[in-house]
Amino acid sequence: MQDLSGTPTVRIGRFHVSRDAAIEIVRRYVAAPHHHDRRKPHGFDIYDTYRADTRYDPLDQPDLLAPVLLGVQNLSTNAYRWLTSRLGTINAVLDRIGPRDSLGDPEPDLAPLGDLFSVLDDESPDGVRMTILSKILHRKRPRMIPLWDAHSLTCYSRGYSPVPEQRGRTRSAYAVNVARAMHADLRAARPLWQEMTTLSTDPELTELRALDIIAWTLGQRPELAAAPTGYAGGLL
Repeated sequence: MQDLSGTPTVRIGRFHVSRDAAIEIVRRYVAAPHHHDRRKPHGFDIYDTYRADTRYDPLDQPDLLAPVLLGVQNLSTNAYRWLTSRLGTINAVLDRIGPRDSLGDPEPDLAPLGDLFSVLDDESPDGVRMTILSKILHRKRPRMIPLWDAHSLTCYSRGYSPVPEQRGRTRSAYAVNVARAMHADLRAARPLWQEMTTLSTDPELTELRALDIIAWTLGQRPELAAAPTGYAGGLL
């Protein structure tokens, strides 16, 4: 897609951003740690390499601490205990997602994503929010399970967006709808997302992680977008 000046753009939820700006956002984010803005630290170099040798092993207790590496400060001891008690349930669903399964595939199976987040619907989560659970799960299937927080969801679930806020909707349904919207954006500019993955090989950068980086940035700095855009796609 192009903006009014003819500049190629990529869609991120309700925003468009120029192709060059998208690449630059990701390039700067994955730069060496000493190039990072110390006033706004992020954890690409530590979160994405945390326990890399156990990447596709079953989720275990040390994995539950991963959100701390992305700045989560409210992971309580009760939340840790609650998550520990649900490891068996979560791992049974993770087993249904192959290590190479990707949200950018032509027809990804989104049912396991809904089942992963349904644990927050069926039982009292004791302070565990969807954003925390996504930060735990993304590392285990970085091509398939979205990583989001309040900033990235500004693109997908605020204002005139693909997944508007809706009372009474389960977390399971919400997770599937957000993933479906991200899938549409990945498919709409697949060559660009594949190019993005070359910006970092150690740690590996997946198409989905690149999308998250841009969404996280635009959520904080919407002025970087080419223009807000209404969303049409029949995703719901």
